[in-house]
Order: sequence, then C-alpha cells, then structure tokens
Amino acid sequence: MQKISSYFVALLSIGLFWQCKSIKVQEYFANKQNVAYMGRAVYDDQQGLILVSSASCAQLYFTGDSCKFGVKDLVPGDDYSYIIYELDGKVKHKIKVSGDQEQWVSVNTERKADQHILKVFKITEAQTGNLAITRIIGEGIKPAVDTFHKIKIEFIGNSITCGMGSDTVDIPCGQGKWYDQHDGYNSFAARIGRNVKVQYMLSAVSGIGIYRNWNTDGPTMPEVYESTYLNKDSLSRWDFSLFQPNLVSICLGTNDFSDGDSKSPRAPFDSSAFEKAYLNFINSLYTHYPATQVLLQTSPMLSGAKSDLLYRSLVRISEQANENFPNRKTVEIFRFDPMIPAGCSYHPAAQDHDRLAFELAAFINPIVNKLKNEIK
Repeated sequence: MQKISSYFVALLSIGLFWQCKSIKVQEYFANKQNVAYMGRAVYDDQQGLILVSSASCAQLYFTGDSCKFGVKDLVPGDDYSYIIYELDGKVKHKIKVSGDQEQWVSVNTERKADQHILKVFKITEAQTGNLAITRIIGEGIKPAVDTFHKIKIEFIGNSITCGMGSDTVDIPCGQGKWYDQHDGYNSFAARIGRNVKVQYMLSAVSGIGIYRNWNTDGPTMPEVYESTYLNKDSLSRWDFSLFQPNLVSICLGTNDFSDGDSKSPRAPFDSSAFEKAYLNFINSLYTHYPATQVLLQTSPMLSGAKSDLLYRSLVRISEQANENFPNRKTVEIFRFDPMIPAGCSYHPAAQDHDRLAFELAAFINPIVNKLKNEIK
C-alpha cells in the first residue's frame, strides 16, 4: 500500500511539473508591451503591429527552443506581401503572406541560449500594401528594445531604395506581379543600416520623384511623405517624434529625369522646378528633424549628360540650403558611380546593391562616427 501511494505521488509530481512547464507557453498580442519595431510601423488595437515601409521590422525576445508568430496580409484583392525573418542573427527564407486569414510561422532555434532574438522584416514596399504581425505564441516574449543603436538614419528614395527587381531566385524577371522580385531587406539602404550598425528607416516608393514621377506628375515624395502609409489619400499622419534621424539620406531624381512610358505626355526635365521642390522638401525635413544632417545622392541609374545635370542641380540645392539654413549641419552630396544594373526592369540586382552599399557606406561611416562622438 505504501509503495502504491508513493507511485501515485510521483505521478502527480510529474504531472504538476509538466503542467507548470507548459504554462510558460502563452499567447501574446503584438502590442508595445510584447513587440518592438524599427521603420515605419504602427500599433493597432485590432490587428497588432502593422508593418508599412520596406524593411520595417518587428523584433522580440523569446525563451525556450521554439515559438511561432501570426502574420496577416492587409492588401486588398489578390495582391500580397513578402516577409523574411532573422533568428539569432541568421536570415531565414522568404515567405509569401496572402489572403485575409492569419498565417502562422513556426520558428525553431538551432542553438541553446537563455533567450533568442527574432526579427521579422517586411520586404515589399508601402505602395503594395501593409501587413500585420498579429500574435506570438511562446515563452518569455518581450520587446527587443535594447538592441537598437543610438544613431538613426532615414533613407528616402524610390524603387532603388526599396530593392525592387533585385531578387530573382524564386521568380524570374517578367513573371508574377511587378513586386515579386522586391527585397527591401537586401537593398543597399538596409545593408548599410546593418553594416554601419544604426537604426534605420526606409521611406521609399517605387516610381516616385521630387517634382514628378517616372510617368506621371504625382503624387510625388513631398506629397506622400507625411502620410503614415506613404499614400496621399491616407488621413493618418506619420508621427515624426517616433523616429528622429541623426542623418537623412536622400536618393531621388532618377524618376524626375525619366522619359516616361511613351504613352503619357512628358515635358523636358525642368531644373528650376526640380531644385525648387527639392529645397522645399529639405525645408520640411528640418521642421520635423531640426538637428538632423541631410545627405543628397546622385542616381546610379543615370549616366552621361543626365547624371551631370543631376549632380549640378544637387550642388546648387546644397549650396542654397546651406545658405538658407546656416545654423543647420552642412548638406552633403554623394555621387554614385553609374552602373548598368542586372536586375528586373533596369533595376539593381542583389550584387548591384552590394556595390551601392559598399560605395555609400564608405562615405557615411565617417559621418556616423562623428555623430557617435557627438552624443557620447
């Protein structure tokens, strides 16, 4: 009788042990208390964390050897989005997010650690629609806010900055939808952000320009920039206090110089209109970021006379901005070497983004180091 009682006590103890252990696995809503973010993103009481811009990122810690996260496509109709995720610094495969139902992605660790860090990146752009990180199921979920670097850079640009047409591993050029080859995570801007070790945000829209777009008069970057969703029709205004960049890097002009699609009327490039719109945009940036430094860039997609004309315009813009705002940090210019891109629709391929990141990082690194010394 004594042995039987001991046996049942042992079974009861084991059961309680596993019950206590299983209680650690919980469901967490993707809100500020559980998930941090980088880039243009907003918390929503119904949907969770909505990722907006290219390379926007949800990041969190978890314990144990696995977790899973829910993700939901918020794109209307038959359009869709893509994500990739990093687990403990290792990049995992690309995942298509489609339909109006929540999808679950299981994450399994490859090494033992007290805690693991998970980063989920949206690699399509704001123009193609948003997606939400909805819930996380796991142990010890908490926002990974202590991983953020002090220096912040915002990259403002067009399809080059978005990483459009750069990923042809799964879907070749000319197949699928126009954004199937998007890869914001491996764009030159996101690469620089990781390599230079800064917080970064991409505010970029394919086809966009400063005073006109590649085949239309607008809406241009100055017209959509203040929208949370980089969309002129949105009533939601971006809260600029959430991300105060030390450096704003602007790579625009390619589409202003475009000859258009040969279907819509296209006037010759107007230097005066371009420079006026650019100066006004810089002025608006200073209203949001009074302490930032601005860096203007030429386009690696332009060469010859167009490239020279863009550079001369940027020189005049920088000189005028420095004269207009003598108490601001000096507006700098970086000139890319022209390239013949190997990606889709005359866009840089993955290896081209490597080169662009290498070129620009060499210029940005000293600026970042100086900024780091200033805030010590």
